[in-house]
Order: sequence, then C-alpha cells, then structure tokens
Amino acid sequence: MPSSHLLIRELVINDPLGVQLLDKGNHVGANFPWRREDELFARLEMNEYRDRRCDKLSTGMKQKVSIARTLMVTGEWWSGLIVRECFFGTRRFDDFQRRLDIAPNILSQRLQRLVQLGIIAKVADDSWAVRHEYRLTDKGADLYHVPLAILTWGQRWLGAAQADTTLTHIPCGADLEVVLSCGVCAEPMTRDTIALADDH
Repeated sequence: MPSSHLLIRELVINDPLGVQLLDKGNHVGANFPWRREDELFARLEMNEYRDRRCDKLSTGMKQKVSIARTLMVTGEWWSGLIVRECFFGTRRFDDFQRRLDIAPNILSQRLQRLVQLGIIAKVADDSWAVRHEYRLTDKGADLYHVPLAILTWGQRWLGAAQADTTLTHIPCGADLEVVLSCGVCAEPMTRDTIALADDH
C-alpha cells in the first residue's frame, strides 16, 4: 500500500473528526497534499471504519458499562448536536441542516441512526403530508440533563460562548445553573460525597 494511503488510514481511524471535511464533499488539498485517488481511498477507508463500528454497536451496547453505552449514542459530534437541536424545538430536516450547517447525507445518516436507537421518532408533518418531522421519544427526552451538564461544564472551564443560550428556571425565574444533587436529601453531589462500590 502506498505510504500516502497508510497516512490517510491513520488519519481516518485515529482522527475521524479530522476527516469530516470529506463528509462535506470538500477537497482538503490545501491542508493535506494528496491526489484525487488518495481522497477516494480515504472515503473507502472511512466508510469501512464506520461500517465496522455499526456492526459492533449492538454487541458493544450489551458488553460495556452504562457510561460507555450512552456515549455510543450521544458521544459522536453530529448526533449530540442533533439531540441538542431537538431540545431547542428543531424538528424538520431543512431546519436541522440550516442550524447545524451539516451536509445532507451526514444529517440523513445520523437521523436514521437516532431513529433506529429509539432516541427520536420520524413522524408525518401535519402541515404537509409528504414531509416528516423528527421528535424526541420518551427515551430521547430523558437525555435532557446530558446537554445541560455539558453546557455547564463548558461555560465553567472553557468560557461562555456568544452562541450559548441563556436558560431560565421557570418556577423561580432565575438563570439556570445546573447542579447535580441527591434525589433523597437534595444535597449537591461531588466526587468526595459519592462512594463507589470499589471504595467500600
């Protein structure tokens, strides 16, 4: 195999996000000196890599701990952003595409996968019979605390972004500050106040 292909294989497998430019149909010659056949090879490598991950998904979901299994659903870049948009009320394909600036083929793949996993449901649009909407299922809606926790961590440690949305707690009218608390005593939880099974 040519050395350039070996380098592309390493790029695709070890840095899938770094090759997302290919998903958008862009040439990356400005950033990486490859030829057209190299790009085609990279696409094949990327598709093969994703197929292997999909084939292992159902098996891996049964074998891994809950955190790992949840990350297999929401940890991928676009899937997490699509779920976030669902919480913001985005439902239509073209609205997802416009708000996320995502290529149609990638959006279609991610929506299909989230439907298969039961996170969102594809339902007929009441205003147009040939159109569909994507709505969170009960399973998907129960993920609401995940983007809230990610938003809180990002604002605290990475700094607030101009595009961040201000969330308001309706009962008290204050800006929302997410705090993880105990469901019994309502006290805030930290690593120091939680005992793992191995700690006993």
